Amino acid sequence: KKLASIIKLPSNLIMKTEQRHWDENKGWVSESIKADLKDAQLVLVFGSPQHMQNKSLFDEIRQSYPQAYILGG
Repeated sequence: KKLASIIKLPSNLIMKTEQRHWDENKGWVSESIKADLKDAQLVLVFGSPQHMQNKSLFDEIRQSYPQAYILGG
């Protein structure tokens, strides 16, 4: 059976997405329409080791998505 046929999801359930990238001159630049995602549950982060280890960048991500699990590597 397909998973979708086993799990019944509410019809009003909508997945919201946002894509941003870091620019040293501009800061965070949104690649999508800005949405209020303060209640996001999951954030996936991709980047160079140099950027991934930058605590201030991580803190900005945490501030933007305070309730989310943040995964990256």
